[in-house]
Amino acid sequence: MDMNNNTSDETGFEFRPITGGLGFNKKTDLEEISLSKTKTKESKPASSRAFARSIQKNLQQDVRKTVPPVPRPKPLGVSSAAQVAPVVASTEQTVEKAINLFHKFFSWSVDTAVVLLTAMASTIAIEYFVTNNFSPEALTRVENWVYITGPLFSFYFVFYYSIFWKTTQKTLGMLFFGLVIGSKDSDEINLKQTFFRSMIAFMSMFTFGILDILGLPDTLTWTRVRKA
Repeated sequence: MDMNNNTSDETGFEFRPITGGLGFNKKTDLEEISLSKTKTKESKPASSRAFARSIQKNLQQDVRKTVPPVPRPKPLGVSSAAQVAPVVASTEQTVEKAINLFHKFFSWSVDTAVVLLTAMASTIAIEYFVTNNFSPEALTRVENWVYITGPLFSFYFVFYYSIFWKTTQKTLGMLFFGLVIGSKDSDEINLKQTFFRSMIAFMSMFTFGILDILGLPDTLTWTRVRKA
């Protein structure tokens, strides 16, 4: 026994277990579990972020489908032709309507004055042929206005408008302001339309021609007054 111990001490031999190739150098189960947990912890944020992004995109698409797009405000001084064109068209239409009403009013005034002067001249002529005396004072008598001037004015008014509208499609007042009359479906107008329109225009005399200027006879007789 002493011999063996001496030899071992002399040679310096140390016993070292051989564990390199026998599978003892593998990692323990606890180490593998810890590594797997760290991997899952690292992969979880990436997967959760991708999932949240997909949900956010779907919500944005749904909102875009349901909510109409809001037009972006444009800087001052910048305007597109698409926005300017409707405004210009609307202003042009309102200006054209105002000009047409202005022309209709003065055209009606000129024609009414022509008819009234003709009726007054006829009253003086009738007074002259009846009494053989030229007297402008005949116009100051109320009975002459009731029995002579008034009926003559009514007849001349309807006759004047009917004849001029049928033959030339314009009266003297309309000629001055460049207006013509015609049917709504064509440029021509028949005698029936002119007669009924002149009757309605005469009845609008009780409103000082306002209904005629605003186009009531045109609506009832299917006619229209326009620029020549």
